[in-house]
Amino acid sequence: MVSVAPFKFKNLKSYSRDQVALEESLSAYLSASPFEEDFLKVLAKTLEEALKVPCQMKAEAVRPISGDEMKELLPETSCFVLVGAAPSEHKFIVDLDLIWSHYAIDLLLGGKGQSGRIHRPLSEIEQGVLSFILLKTLAHFTQNWVTGQELALSLDGFAGKPGELERFTSAESSYYLAGVRMLSGKCRGYARILIPQEIVSAHFNAAPQQHSG
Repeated sequence: MVSVAPFKFKNLKSYSRDQVALEESLSAYLSASPFEEDFLKVLAKTLEEALKVPCQMKAEAVRPISGDEMKELLPETSCFVLVGAAPSEHKFIVDLDLIWSHYAIDLLLGGKGQSGRIHRPLSEIEQGVLSFILLKTLAHFTQNWVTGQELALSLDGFAGKPGELERFTSAESSYYLAGVRMLSGKCRGYARILIPQEIVSAHFNAAPQQHSG
């Protein structure tokens, strides 16, 4: 008699129940695109076209953090990007690697990516230059709307110090942290996306019904 060994699935991603619920909610109220297999590859290609250097991106697992943990996580100086999420009054906060930001700005201005170890906040002119690829990134996130009830994302501003974020944050609040590692040319960087619990509670708990075509 032939013996058949049971097939074992290997190298499958493991998700907690909270991570699965959050992913389903974000898919409903933002876009399913960020959870598609080739999403980061396509986004990296968009950055390549803008920066004229090879780009790679790798996502890290989404995890919950407290307001105190969030404050400890943020560097003293960085490129903090404020993303509106209408109709909510709360904002997504993106901690974008400062050295990578200066590197990208130099490339966009026709330079060779000379960023050195710059630790000063971006000037208003530099913020305007960086907005070019940030708006492209937001467009990439918000394409293929399907429910008609998605939050409207907008680029609302920049900050250079954690203290400038105090009116948008609270120690009593909690957040979901989504991280991305980036390699553009020879410059490595990161982006940390902080999603306020208030947005999740107010808009993500009840998944909307799909509109019938």
